[in-house]
Amino acid sequence: MNRSTVPSAEERIRQWLAVGPERGSERAIDATIDRLRETRQPRMLTLRLPLSLVAAVAILAVVVGGAGLFIGLRPGPASIVAPSPSPNASACSLEIAVGGRWPILLGRGFGANADVVLVLDRADGSHTTITVTDRGELRTDAGGRFGLELPPSPEDLGRLVISASAGCTASVETIITADQLPPACPDPAVGPMDLRDGPGYRAVVAGDAPVHLWHLDEAREGTAIDATGGADGTWIGTPAGVTGSTGTGALFFDGSGSYVEIPRLAVDDFTVEAWVYLCDGVDNADAIVGHSLEAPSLNFFDYRLRLFTAELGDVVVASSPATLDRWQHWAVTRDATGTRIYLDGVLDATGGPWSGEMVIDQIGRGDAGFLCGLLDELAIYDRALTAEALTSHATAR
Repeated sequence: MNRSTVPSAEERIRQWLAVGPERGSERAIDATIDRLRETRQPRMLTLRLPLSLVAAVAILAVVVGGAGLFIGLRPGPASIVAPSPSPNASACSLEIAVGGRWPILLGRGFGANADVVLVLDRADGSHTTITVTDRGELRTDAGGRFGLELPPSPEDLGRLVISASAGCTASVETIITADQLPPACPDPAVGPMDLRDGPGYRAVVAGDAPVHLWHLDEAREGTAIDATGGADGTWIGTPAGVTGSTGTGALFFDGSGSYVEIPRLAVDDFTVEAWVYLCDGVDNADAIVGHSLEAPSLNFFDYRLRLFTAELGDVVVASSPATLDRWQHWAVTRDATGTRIYLDGVLDATGGPWSGEMVIDQIGRGDAGFLCGLLDELAIYDRALTAEALTSHATAR
């Protein structure tokens, strides 16, 4: 089976979680996880965990039963740090799964549909408390289970104890080491980035009349201005502006809770285009645009851009993988004849027609997580642009 078009076991788990119990079998999910356990040799690892900022906690809404649960979100070794004894260990437990981009904190046996309170105790004596007030998604499901993706952060180096309370309390301990931190992206030492959003580019884009256009270079933090459609966005978490060599800018997303929330947009025929700069560890969490924690979304799975929907799964998947640490122009179009993906102005893949509603209300976030990288010049059109138009965009400066 071709992994670029057929979801892996982990991907099927994500799809099931996104639509709720009525669309999947908990027994089948447990069986899948058991098979993953049999084919991967668990090994104890020190873990890299973030947790210095509220925005570093990204909910995965793990709705899977069974003891000793883990999900690796990308092929490779996976392991579990078993739960530490707690005063009420028989009622609830925590464990940490390793194998995806970031470790995942998994809780089970807590109160149903309850607000979770996390307390993070560090080796230096400092601690952080995170509640549902800080992160609205920090709640258990009807079975008392939750899952939190934990990206790394320098502030958490050393011994870290994580405790969770929601009707009962459990804790787990790990060690954070410096070599577990990801490289900076972009590297601030290199100075201004060589962006692609000069006057020539902006002129050809304006000539094709996008209905929405976010330059993503605003000096005013907290807002992403829609230059043509009035759908201004609000920064969530800690996106950061990056200055370009021409005085313009782009927006950096840290992959751990940062995105831009925009008013709900629904389009029929469309083109979505953007300049994209991906950082280390690309997976389906890296989304250009998405619809809350639901599909559809435009995200990179196995390094390939795809249009993913709840009805059809993958509608169209890029033939070429994305290149890390480099600006690339990506565009996705849809009309009555089908769907298409363009890379740097060249047709890269075609897919069948899809008549579902394309809903977009987030930038830098999709149904599977948060983008780790930069976006610039995100535009949406109310029609499928021609190959000639997209070539002129990708080559203009």
